[in-house]
Amino acid sequence: MKKIIGLISLILVFSCITGCVFNKRSPRDEIIEYMQEKYDEKFTYIDSFGGNNSNVNILLSSEKLSGYKITASRHIDENGTKYYSDNYIHYKYEEQTRTHLYNIMKEVFNSEIFITYGVGTLGTRNDFTSKTTYNDFIKSKDSNILFNVVVNSNYIIDEVELLNKLKEKINSANISFINFSIYFATSEEDFKEFTELSSSQYETMRKLDVWESFSRVEWK
Repeated sequence: MKKIIGLISLILVFSCITGCVFNKRSPRDEIIEYMQEKYDEKFTYIDSFGGNNSNVNILLSSEKLSGYKITASRHIDENGTKYYSDNYIHYKYEEQTRTHLYNIMKEVFNSEIFITYGVGTLGTRNDFTSKTTYNDFIKSKDSNILFNVVVNSNYIIDEVELLNKLKEKINSANISFINFSIYFATSEEDFKEFTELSSSQYETMRKLDVWESFSRVEWK
């Protein structure tokens, strides 16, 4: 009888151990569950990249944003606190943001311009949800907006007037940005879409760098 009881106890202990092992969620599963709860839609795992024991980065596809590879990450800080980041909303409003920025810059320069804006590879820690509107996104410090502009060389630079107009337009649009750069083309040959320029071409251009909320402005 004692042998039978001992055998049953052993089986129960083994079952508990194996059950705990199999029920333990992987970081990938945690991230997917977090994304699905946050944005109320289904995400499918594509791949993992970079990362280490403390940071796990994965690429996901989304039912509502087909064609994009969305980044979602899980981080653990030195105190053991766990948090997540992603760029889902950045992709959701990518085209709207690009158009918005273009229209603002077009008003400022009243000239031919090219503008580049793209979503960063890594996402931001944010409170965005499925209910986040474009207006909420563009005003948020978590929007992580960086962009570049190439302006036609015909534009005449009045530095004080330019900076005042830029600040007025961006502030009135309630855009929260990390930084942006404006390149003034030195010739018609150099005036083309930013991604088509060689490093030697844009390095010779007059450049205006503006940092968050116009806290720092630098001409180069």
